Amino acid sequence: TTERAALGLGLRFDVSGRDGAARWVVARIHSRGAALGRVSVGDVLAKVNGRPAFAFDRQSLNTMMKQRPLKVLFQRRTVKVSSLKVAATVLSLSAETPYPVDIF
Repeated sequence: TTERAALGLGLRFDVSGRDGAARWVVARIHSRGAALGRVSVGDVLAKVNGRPAFAFDRQSLNTMMKQRPLKVLFQRRTVKVSSLKVAATVLSLSAETPYPVDIF
């Protein structure tokens, strides 16, 4: 299941998993939030004040995020340029293509 928790940094998280194994993924960043320009959508909250974020449920995470001073650590998934490949053929689409096309 996915639930959302709005937190004081101007972040909204999607959380998946169970208590003790939650994965907090940044889903939205408020335009006036302190996290703007420092955190990106898709980043995963790893630690809050030195404690692993996966161990928190929504209520305990909200409590932790209100502590001051607050130190949070996020993980960002990156794509290595060397893993990107160029297609061997040219892809040609016209305005008449009757279905959506996903390019991977």
